[in-house]
Amino acid sequence: MKFLPIIMLFVSSVTLADEDPCERTDYPVTTVKEFKTLVDNNFPSVYRQDDNSKVTVSVLKLKSIIEKEMRSHRPYLKKAKEHLLSSLQKLPLTESINEKELWLNASNMNSEEQQVATHVMAGIQEAFVIALFTESAFVEVNSQPIKKLQVRFLEGVDETITTHEHNKVKNIRFESDNTLVFQKCWLAK
Repeated sequence: MKFLPIIMLFVSSVTLADEDPCERTDYPVTTVKEFKTLVDNNFPSVYRQDDNSKVTVSVLKLKSIIEKEMRSHRPYLKKAKEHLLSSLQKLPLTESINEKELWLNASNMNSEEQQVATHVMAGIQEAFVIALFTESAFVEVNSQPIKKLQVRFLEGVDETITTHEHNKVKNIRFESDNTLVFQKCWLAK
């Protein structure tokens, strides 16, 4: 996953700012695109739920994305990828589980184990982003399936971030009728 180092930087950087730069929606919109969603959910699957939206991706699609896109050139990345693929392989054929069930509990872990746990979380989230971009996700808003999503790319500088040079905010927002369905946000130079 090409964005994993950026995600790690973002996670550590957000805690330094008074306000989460990803909560702001006043950055300039650089691109707006529309993507279709699947008409039904295939089992087994994994879902991600936030407030009134739910994104579900089949295990088959997630495994394909993780095998193809997730890097494994470092030991902790390899372990994270192996954990995700192994966990997905074990899912019952008729179930849909919350993505958080794939995460590792990072409490009481040494630093390398924490890196694995962080990359498991980031890897599955990146797989969801790819599934949305490739129109391979089933999406519900207020428990109702939707047929398409609008994706907004926002980019701007957050002047409140003064602790390092990564103050450019890049935010990808998947929305349906002004309801945020999924967001990917990170800081860059």
